[in-house]
Amino acid sequence: MDMEAVVDGAVGQAREVEVIGPPDFEAFFGATHAAVFHAVLLVTRDREAAEDATGNAYLKALERWSQVAHHANPIAWVTKVAVNDSISTWRRFRLHVSLQSAALQETGAPEATGDAVRAVASLPLRQRQVVALRVLVGLDTKETAEILSMAPGTVTAHLHRALDKLRSQLTIEGRG
Repeated sequence: MDMEAVVDGAVGQAREVEVIGPPDFEAFFGATHAAVFHAVLLVTRDREAAEDATGNAYLKALERWSQVAHHANPIAWVTKVAVNDSISTWRRFRLHVSLQSAALQETGAPEATGDAVRAVASLPLRQRQVVALRVLVGLDTKETAEILSMAPGTVTAHLHRALDKLRSQLTIEGRG
């Protein structure tokens, strides 16, 4: 399989891969791409920007695969690179875009409803980032703190505030 085609166009379903030793890049990509993409999509609120950042991160991972494969948590490494790339792009261009719930649903996001997507999109940037990394990607507090360059306690506080706001919004919307 052509690696460039994998990095450029394949959107695999996230699945668990049991690997003894470092995974090969194709297996790693197939098992982690969807989760990383959806995390970046929640941060950027722009499908094209998320695709670009995720593709760039996997390209960097492929170029450095001998080191990344032996990293303590390769998905955290790729997610950090993708999130940082998306933030750098946003800072350079100062783009203000809105999330289209249909774009997230088209990608096969697990259990993504329009109300839930809109509720997450309404969160402040740091809360969106924490929700994306902790809930969608499944990183722990320490890994999330490292990726976002913040203290673990700050991650916990952002997650708590975000989940409180989401519960409140989704409960109110669910009743109405």
